[in-house]
Amino acid sequence: MQFLTTIPLPFNTGIDTNFHKSAVYFPVVGLILGLIYAGSAFFLNRIIEPALLSVIIVFIQVIMTGGLHIDGFGDTADGLFSYRDRERILEIMKDPRLGTNGFIGIFFLLTFKIILTYYILIHSLVLYIVFMPVFGRFAQICTGFISKPAKENGMGNIFIGKISKGLFTATCTITIIILTIISFSFKCSYMAIFIFIPFMAFSIILIRQFVYKKINGLTGDVLGAISESIEVIFLSYVLIYNMLFTLKL
Repeated sequence: MQFLTTIPLPFNTGIDTNFHKSAVYFPVVGLILGLIYAGSAFFLNRIIEPALLSVIIVFIQVIMTGGLHIDGFGDTADGLFSYRDRERILEIMKDPRLGTNGFIGIFFLLTFKIILTYYILIHSLVLYIVFMPVFGRFAQICTGFISKPAKENGMGNIFIGKISKGLFTATCTITIIILTIISFSFKCSYMAIFIFIPFMAFSIILIRQFVYKKINGLTGDVLGAISESIEVIFLSYVLIYNMLFTLKL
């Protein structure tokens, strides 16, 4: 919770050599965030028009996460689309200043999120927002499991290449339990939720391959970018699925 959100807690656990084991709780944190997002949308939807509410919901996401993954998305865009050599790309991604590519990337990311959230609201699919951060955090662990670090030091190295098979299996199990319970509790389409998993896996592989060609590994910024990308892909998927098959709540 302290690492992934801005939710205040009465203690500070810090980060040690075993911190990568906290990966199993990433989907749980995603669930908590999802309930906050969807809960806010559900109650505010009665008093605020969807256009404005979609902006507010995305703003809540930024506040609750401290913009952690959005910052990673911007840094990743700055580096990968600079068309420099590997070492220079890593230097650009490490630079705390936001460049043109990063600004454009974040602008379109937030724009897509706002537009997709708007259509989620007008189609009365608010409860599906709960799953968005769950998949986003789960995607980070999946990517860390199949990847290696692009550099020797970095925050992302806590997880990248450190996720064991047992840890990954436990994370998958917890994620499946969460998806199942929430699907049945909120009467969401169980089939629609689980069909998304292969789409998520395919998206992760494509992004990973693209990044590997650039820097031959992953960084913490890329993990953040993957989380944000999967969230946008999931919202798009929900709307497309609803258009083809009609989701009922």
